[in-house]
Amino acid sequence: MRPLLWTCAAAALVAFAGCPRPAPPTALLAESGPTDPYLGHLAWMAGSWVSIDEDTIVEEHWTTPRGGMIVGVSRTTVGGRVTFWEYVQIVEEDDRVVFRPWPKGVEGVPFYQYDAESTRPGQMRAVFENPNNDFPQRIEYRRIGDVLEAIIRGEIDGKARSESWRWQRIQIDQ
Repeated sequence: MRPLLWTCAAAALVAFAGCPRPAPPTALLAESGPTDPYLGHLAWMAGSWVSIDEDTIVEEHWTTPRGGMIVGVSRTTVGGRVTFWEYVQIVEEDDRVVFRPWPKGVEGVPFYQYDAESTRPGQMRAVFENPNNDFPQRIEYRRIGDVLEAIIRGEIDGKARSESWRWQRIQIDQ
Protein backbone atom coordinates (compact mmCIF):
# COMPACT_ATOMS: atom_id res chain seq x y z
CA MET A 1 0.00 0.00 0.00
CA ARG A 2 2.89 2.39 0.71
CA PRO A 3 4.19 2.32 -2.88
CA LEU A 4 0.72 3.32 -4.09
CA LEU A 5 0.66 6.25 -1.64
CA TRP A 6 4.09 7.43 -2.83
CA THR A 7 3.02 7.03 -6.45
CA CYS A 8 -0.12 9.13 -5.86
CA ALA A 9 1.88 11.80 -4.01
CA ALA A 10 4.47 11.94 -6.80
CA ALA A 11 1.73 12.20 -9.44
CA ALA A 12 0.11 15.07 -7.51
CA LEU A 13 3.43 16.93 -7.30
CA VAL A 14 4.05 16.51 -11.01
CA ALA A 15 0.52 17.72 -11.81
CA PHE A 16 0.90 20.70 -9.44
CA ALA A 17 4.27 21.63 -10.95
CA GLY A 18 2.61 21.95 -14.35
CA CYS A 19 -0.06 24.37 -13.04
CA PRO A 20 0.43 28.05 -13.78
CA ARG A 21 1.61 29.95 -10.72
CA PRO A 22 0.22 33.37 -9.86
CA ALA A 23 2.56 36.23 -10.69
CA PRO A 24 4.19 37.97 -7.73
CA PRO A 25 2.66 41.37 -6.89
CA THR A 26 5.66 43.33 -8.21
CA ALA A 27 5.33 41.59 -11.57
CA LEU A 28 1.64 42.51 -11.74
CA LEU A 29 2.47 46.15 -11.04
CA ALA A 30 5.11 46.15 -13.76
CA GLU A 31 2.64 44.62 -16.23
CA SER A 32 0.16 47.43 -15.61
CA GLY A 33 2.62 49.86 -17.16
CA PRO A 34 4.73 52.70 -15.81
CA THR A 35 2.38 55.49 -16.84
CA ASP A 36 -1.31 55.98 -16.36
CA PRO A 37 -3.00 57.31 -19.52
CA TYR A 38 -4.77 60.04 -17.51
CA LEU A 39 -2.37 60.96 -14.72
CA GLY A 40 1.00 59.72 -15.96
CA HIS A 41 2.17 63.34 -16.20
CA LEU A 42 2.07 63.43 -12.37
CA ALA A 43 4.08 60.23 -11.78
CA TRP A 44 6.98 62.34 -10.45
CA MET A 45 4.97 62.92 -7.23
CA ALA A 46 4.97 59.22 -6.33
CA GLY A 47 7.01 58.19 -3.34
CA SER A 48 7.57 58.92 0.33
CA TRP A 49 8.76 62.35 1.42
CA VAL A 50 9.71 63.76 4.84
CA SER A 51 10.67 67.05 6.44
CA ILE A 52 12.16 67.23 9.95
CA ASP A 53 12.59 70.49 11.85
CA GLU A 54 13.48 70.15 15.54
CA ASP A 55 10.54 68.16 17.02
CA THR A 56 8.25 68.57 13.97
CA ILE A 57 8.03 65.81 11.33
CA VAL A 58 5.91 66.28 8.21
CA GLU A 59 5.42 63.28 5.90
CA GLU A 60 3.79 62.96 2.49
CA HIS A 61 3.25 59.65 0.71
CA TRP A 62 1.91 59.45 -2.87
CA THR A 63 1.02 56.33 -4.84
CA THR A 64 1.96 55.78 -8.46
CA PRO A 65 -0.80 56.91 -10.86
CA ARG A 66 -2.93 53.90 -11.77
CA GLY A 67 -6.46 53.55 -13.07
CA GLY A 68 -6.92 57.31 -13.32
CA MET A 69 -6.16 57.89 -9.62
CA ILE A 70 -3.34 58.92 -7.30
CA VAL A 71 -3.80 58.57 -3.54
CA GLY A 72 -1.86 60.66 -1.05
CA VAL A 73 -1.62 60.91 2.71
CA SER A 74 0.05 63.52 4.86
CA ARG A 75 0.83 63.49 8.59
CA THR A 76 2.37 66.12 10.83
CA THR A 77 3.70 65.23 14.27
CA VAL A 78 4.99 67.71 16.82
CA GLY A 79 6.70 66.38 19.92
CA GLY A 80 5.61 62.87 19.00
CA ARG A 81 1.89 63.75 18.74
CA VAL A 82 -0.12 64.01 15.52
CA THR A 83 -1.29 67.59 15.01
CA PHE A 84 -2.57 67.32 11.43
CA TRP A 85 -3.31 64.62 8.85
CA GLU A 86 -4.93 64.58 5.45
CA TYR A 87 -5.98 62.18 2.73
CA VAL A 88 -5.84 63.35 -0.89
CA GLN A 89 -7.19 61.84 -4.07
CA ILE A 90 -6.09 63.09 -7.48
CA VAL A 91 -8.43 61.79 -10.16
CA GLU A 92 -9.36 62.37 -13.75
CA GLU A 93 -13.04 63.39 -14.03
CA ASP A 94 -14.76 64.67 -17.14
CA ASP A 95 -11.40 65.33 -18.85
CA ARG A 96 -10.18 67.42 -15.89
CA VAL A 97 -7.64 66.56 -13.21
CA VAL A 98 -9.18 67.04 -9.77
CA PHE A 99 -7.30 67.34 -6.44
CA ARG A 100 -9.71 66.23 -3.66
CA PRO A 101 -8.44 66.77 -0.09
CA TRP A 102 -9.87 65.37 3.15
CA PRO A 103 -8.10 67.39 5.90
CA LYS A 104 -8.45 65.50 9.19
CA GLY A 105 -10.88 63.17 7.42
CA VAL A 106 -13.38 65.91 6.48
CA GLU A 107 -14.12 66.24 2.77
CA GLY A 108 -12.70 69.50 1.46
CA VAL A 109 -13.48 71.42 -1.69
CA PRO A 110 -12.04 70.16 -4.98
CA PHE A 111 -9.21 71.95 -6.78
CA TYR A 112 -8.75 71.69 -10.54
CA GLN A 113 -5.50 71.47 -12.45
CA TYR A 114 -4.82 74.88 -13.93
CA ASP A 115 -4.59 74.39 -17.70
CA ALA A 116 -2.36 77.40 -18.47
CA GLU A 117 0.30 76.01 -16.12
CA SER A 118 -0.40 72.30 -16.48
CA THR A 119 2.60 70.04 -16.39
CA ARG A 120 4.40 69.73 -19.69
CA PRO A 121 6.59 66.68 -20.42
CA GLY A 122 9.75 66.90 -18.36
CA GLN A 123 8.37 69.67 -16.13
CA MET A 124 7.72 68.42 -12.62
CA ARG A 125 5.12 70.95 -11.58
CA ALA A 126 1.38 70.88 -11.08
CA VAL A 127 -0.95 73.73 -10.12
CA PHE A 128 -4.50 73.21 -8.81
CA GLU A 129 -6.95 76.06 -8.20
CA ASN A 130 -10.34 76.80 -6.69
CA PRO A 131 -10.97 80.56 -6.50
CA ASN A 132 -14.16 79.91 -4.48
CA ASN A 133 -12.33 78.31 -1.54
CA ASP A 134 -11.68 80.42 1.56
CA PHE A 135 -7.98 79.46 1.87
CA PRO A 136 -6.05 78.35 -0.01
CA GLN A 137 -7.23 79.15 -3.52
CA ARG A 138 -4.16 77.66 -5.19
CA ILE A 139 -2.08 74.53 -4.48
CA GLU A 140 1.19 73.99 -6.29
CA TYR A 141 3.48 70.96 -6.20
CA ARG A 142 6.89 70.88 -7.79
CA ARG A 143 9.87 68.60 -7.66
CA ILE A 144 13.55 69.40 -7.99
CA GLY A 145 15.70 66.26 -7.79
CA ASP A 146 14.92 64.45 -4.54
CA VAL A 147 13.01 67.43 -3.10
CA LEU A 148 9.23 67.79 -3.31
CA GLU A 149 7.76 71.19 -2.52
CA ALA A 150 4.17 72.28 -1.95
CA ILE A 151 3.03 75.88 -1.85
CA ILE A 152 -0.48 76.99 -0.96
CA ARG A 153 -1.56 80.54 -1.77
CA GLY A 154 -4.60 82.70 -1.42
CA GLU A 155 -6.14 85.62 0.38
CA ILE A 156 -7.52 85.96 3.86
CA ASP A 157 -9.40 89.19 4.62
CA GLY A 158 -8.04 90.69 1.40
CA LYS A 159 -4.40 90.00 2.32
CA ALA A 160 -2.19 87.66 0.31
CA ARG A 161 -0.98 84.67 2.27
CA SER A 162 1.11 81.61 1.46
CA GLU A 163 2.60 78.59 3.19
CA SER A 164 5.15 76.13 1.87
CA TRP A 165 6.67 72.75 2.71
CA ARG A 166 9.79 71.03 1.41
CA TRP A 167 10.31 67.29 1.77
CA GLN A 168 13.26 65.01 1.02
CA ARG A 169 12.61 61.66 -0.68
CA ILE A 170 12.96 58.70 1.69
CA GLN A 171 12.86 54.94 1.32
CA ILE A 172 10.37 53.10 3.51
CA ASP A 173 11.56 49.74 4.90
CA GLN A 174 9.05 47.02 4.21
